[in-house]
Amino acid sequence: MGLWWRLTAAMAMLVVITAGIIGFIGFRTLESTVYPRALARLNDQARFIAGNLDMAAEQARGDILAKATTPAVAGIVRASANGGIDPETGHSLDTWRRMLADDLTGELTAKPNYLQYRLIGVAGDGREIVRVERGTGEKAVIVIRDEDLQSKGDRDYFLSTIGLQAGAIAVSRIELNREHGEVMVPHTPVLRLSTPILEASGRPFGILIINIDMRSVFDAQRGALGPQRELFVTNAEGDYLVAPEGREEFAFEFGRQSRIQDDFAAIGPVLDNQQPLAAIVTRSDGQEYAVAAVPQIIGSVHPIVVVDAVPKEVFADITLAPAVSSLKGALFVILPAVLAAAFLARSLTRPLSRITNAAEGLAEGRLTEVPTDAGGEIGVLARAFDAMQQETAQKTAALSKEVEEHRATIGALRRKSEQESLLSAAVESSEDAIVLLDLDGRITHWNPACQRLYGYSADEVLGQTLRFLTPPDRVHESDLELESIREGASIDNLETIRLAKSGAEINVQVSVWPVRLTSGELIGAAKLTRDMTYRRQEEERFRLAIEASPSGMVMTDAEGLIVLVNAETERLFGFSREELIGQRVETLLPAEKRSDHPALRHGYLKHPGRRNMGVGRDLYACHKNGSEFPVEVGLNPIQTQGGMMILAVIIDITERKRAEEAIEATTMDLRRSNAELEQFAYIAAHDLQEPLRMVASYTELLSQRYSGQLDERADKYIDYAVDGAKRMKLLISDLLVYSRVGTQGKPPEPVESGRIVETVVHSMQSMIEDAGATVHYADLPLVEADQVQLGQLFQNLISNAIKFRRDEPPRVEIRTERRDGGWLFVVADNGIGMDSKYSDRIFQMFQRLHERGRYPGSGIGLAITKKIVERHGGRIWFESKEGEGTTFYFTLNRVERGSS
Repeated sequence: MGLWWRLTAAMAMLVVITAGIIGFIGFRTLESTVYPRALARLNDQARFIAGNLDMAAEQARGDILAKATTPAVAGIVRASANGGIDPETGHSLDTWRRMLADDLTGELTAKPNYLQYRLIGVAGDGREIVRVERGTGEKAVIVIRDEDLQSKGDRDYFLSTIGLQAGAIAVSRIELNREHGEVMVPHTPVLRLSTPILEASGRPFGILIINIDMRSVFDAQRGALGPQRELFVTNAEGDYLVAPEGREEFAFEFGRQSRIQDDFAAIGPVLDNQQPLAAIVTRSDGQEYAVAAVPQIIGSVHPIVVVDAVPKEVFADITLAPAVSSLKGALFVILPAVLAAAFLARSLTRPLSRITNAAEGLAEGRLTEVPTDAGGEIGVLARAFDAMQQETAQKTAALSKEVEEHRATIGALRRKSEQESLLSAAVESSEDAIVLLDLDGRITHWNPACQRLYGYSADEVLGQTLRFLTPPDRVHESDLELESIREGASIDNLETIRLAKSGAEINVQVSVWPVRLTSGELIGAAKLTRDMTYRRQEEERFRLAIEASPSGMVMTDAEGLIVLVNAETERLFGFSREELIGQRVETLLPAEKRSDHPALRHGYLKHPGRRNMGVGRDLYACHKNGSEFPVEVGLNPIQTQGGMMILAVIIDITERKRAEEAIEATTMDLRRSNAELEQFAYIAAHDLQEPLRMVASYTELLSQRYSGQLDERADKYIDYAVDGAKRMKLLISDLLVYSRVGTQGKPPEPVESGRIVETVVHSMQSMIEDAGATVHYADLPLVEADQVQLGQLFQNLISNAIKFRRDEPPRVEIRTERRDGGWLFVVADNGIGMDSKYSDRIFQMFQRLHERGRYPGSGIGLAITKKIVERHGGRIWFESKEGEGTTFYFTLNRVERGSS
């Protein structure tokens, strides 16, 4: 410790001891008086919070009494007693309910902490008459629909309110909100206030009740306390209604127990005696708290307890702040005295400190000014020291210059050595064969890759020229390399052949470049040799794959010049590959297309990618003999070292075109044949109507005039003739209907299938009632169909279900399912069913599975149904078991609602 520090410390110690004794006495005095005052303030805060909680109930008391006396409530009472009509105003009960709902909606909108208003009547086991509540999301306040109103006659709040006098208020305990007897999620604490509604005679009509959402009230009180303070609110039994994190609120709602007396035993008497408490107490875990507990009666009915608690260490920090301020004041007084002592000591020791710093700086190579103008012995010492440091500085500077020059020389040598080592390592580790040559072409360096490529070790080749690696027919290349070495020229990517030690030929790529010193002097060359064997093999495999392709393949460069063709291309176009290589690709196009093709080719090169050419149109190629044939062309871009190449795959589709044309011709013939058959059936059936009507009319006249006058056999023959004429008429009529499905149908349009079924069921009502049948359907979709034919389809299926029935009443069910972008319709019955082996036969014309006498009909209904479904692009089938009913399935196109 220096002289200045020792002098300063001695004087400061005296001042600090004196001020410390005075500050300690003041601190103890403040500590004995501040705690009681702070606890009193804590108690006042708890009382304020308790008053705020009670205020929420008092405010709601006035609101509910005001709403109970509104005209709408009185109108509902009068209308309910008078058959639904208010005798005073003539308003209906529903009108008064809407007016009350609007009034209560405005009240909930204006007061966010009100959760729900309800008017509950005595009638209907306490059924709700009007219920308005706060919703979620965009629906801030909602009016509950009639079908969702509930009966609340067994709830405690209803039973406790209905017997009160007019103007009386019932206040519930604070509890979690429930609907249908279950606690709502998220948990919402509510306080309910209710008042009775009486009829004019004084008899109870019902109650008006309001639910207050206590979450905002509780959150506001929590926020008022600030950090590090904990708020507890309990009911009369000590159950937590509000508690800090880690304590369970409303545990009693779920059959569990979480009470404040279990955490703070000292608060138990507050619950029993309803007397406030403000004291330092110990929690069950041993931690001390400053606590203020205040009892409060909510709505003058239900007691609660509000507790404001602060950990003692936080409480001490707050309450003893004045004492700490006193200590800070004492320190503030000490500070000037210490500064004065330091200044006095500094004036005595400052010259000596400057000389000491100069001595330390001299050791580090710095010159520091010393007090040479000081008087006495210190001045003599300073002048002698200054002369010494000037001489030392001159000698140090000269020595430093020599050291720096030596370091620079060593650094340059090290960097050069590192560069040479790096270059040598790069050459040695290279995967390519690298040879260093002098100006006479002799080998001076042979890296390991050279040994792997040629099989010679470095000892075998150093000092030799590279002629021993060159085949006899390529010796001129070695001469060219030597000439380039001596001229300082480069050779780039020469592809050639060299000999390995084994005598095998190796496909290689050779590059040579000059080696110069930093002065520019030429001293030799470096030669890089790369093994191209694998690449040659890959190129050969590619060539073979192209050559073996069953499709024509043509490769062009970016300018459209042909660089490769395969054998199939030669066969397709009649050109030899020698004739095509180097020609423009337009040579293979018809003459009229050649002028436009360059622009299309340049457009493709701007956005190259795999694509099929000619989508939606026909492409043709031109043979050497001038004939044209249809083709499909696929383009593939290939990026190579020589630039972008385009590989075109060409397929002759002449045979396919012929097949498509044959299929199209056959299809047209079938369509024409079907149209002629339908027209023939229509004309035949129509032309048969007139003679049939004549036969039927005269046979009926014979039956009417001679029935009973001839013998029994004659009567039977006449009956056979009449019956045959009727059946013939039915068959012709059904044949006409069948033919009109294809000839007179309307274009499909969006129609409501549910409305079609409703119309069909209505038209068949007499048949349905006679059979005691029921037809079930609901939520049928929008489909694309001919409205008339869709009705005929449903009528045929429903009538079959009713006709082929068992002894029990027929039951028909119609439903739908989404299936593969359309609708699957299901028509199921409980009829007699059939064997599935008849799945093809029942959709044929005039086919019957049952005797005509028991089940009348022509046997054409399902044939018409199948034709209607197929005309709409769908299909129809069935599943059935004898004696268990039948289920028909058919599909129709789907139409999204709103798309029309």
